[in-house]
Amino acid sequence: MKTVFISKEPSDAHGLKKSIRSQQFQFQFKSLLKFKPLPFIMPNAFDVVFISSVRSAEFLIEDARLDLTKCTLACVGSQTAFRLEKIGLIPDFIGSNAGNPLSVSKAFSKWLGSRNVFIPHSNLSLRSIESEISKEQIYSVEIYETLLQEVEIGPKDVYVFTSPSNVDAFFRINHLSHASFLIAWGHSTKSALQTYAKEPDFVLEHGRLDELEAILNTLIKS
Repeated sequence: MKTVFISKEPSDAHGLKKSIRSQQFQFQFKSLLKFKPLPFIMPNAFDVVFISSVRSAEFLIEDARLDLTKCTLACVGSQTAFRLEKIGLIPDFIGSNAGNPLSVSKAFSKWLGSRNVFIPHSNLSLRSIESEISKEQIYSVEIYETLLQEVEIGPKDVYVFTSPSNVDAFFRINHLSHASFLIAWGHSTKSALQTYAKEPDFVLEHGRLDELEAILNTLIKS
């Protein structure tokens, strides 16, 4: 049986665990991050809200100054769209290549046109989605703080890192097992691993759980 660490909470990967429950894997699901809201100034006027993480939507809902059900919403990819739909929010734009933020930014900029966009994000966001959009169109606002947690993770056969921040948190006190497989959730996470001289064996191009399932199923024979 192969042991797998995934830097997500079990509730964030329920579909994956259910879909491969019969396979030979022992999972440890654990996000290495905590989050807290930050005080922020709400933009006065905008046409679109771009959600790069469902957490942004959750903090905006808690803030209660903005009714997201009445907003035109865009999101980074299908996995985020799925989670938004679970809380009653239907995006009008869904990025098709969530693992490549530059590609999403280009497609989103074309879809956005001359409209203005409100982009709520974490203090640690790389803000990659803004790269192809005119700065005059963007209201980019930190609405929550990401805190790195020092959690000891035992040796694993497979490590799945779901964000650059989870990579940074992991390497504060942990080391990778010898000959383990590394999976990066998108190219930003790949770049974070490379800063620690670690090259991922696989990169999720679309940031979806079914991609991860396919990779894990190939590893079961290795």
